[in-house]
Amino acid sequence: MNLFTDHAKDKLLKELPRLKIASVMVDNTASDISALLPYFETYQQKLRELGMFDLDDLQVETLRLFYEFPQIRSDRVCHIKNVHSFLGKPCTGSRDTRE
Repeated sequence: MNLFTDHAKDKLLKELPRLKIASVMVDNTASDISALLPYFETYQQKLRELGMFDLDDLQVETLRLFYEFPQIRSDRVCHIKNVHSFLGKPCTGSRDTRE
């Protein structure tokens, strides 16, 4: 059974990276993509059932790890400005900040 119309599938695939990143952020209801949330949740559930990650998950789950465990972020990636800037949290590690 096909759960997605062709239009919904095309839009979901186009917006998938934004949906994945939004799932990590506190405010994850951007109005222009909120209609895709049911499709996104179905897609994510299917991936979990299959024990799989897609390419976006590799990035997003790493960001989620850094967001949920600040000590890992400060120990491992504090020197990368874009990571802690993206997460909106200050770097608290002792390492210097290099690009």
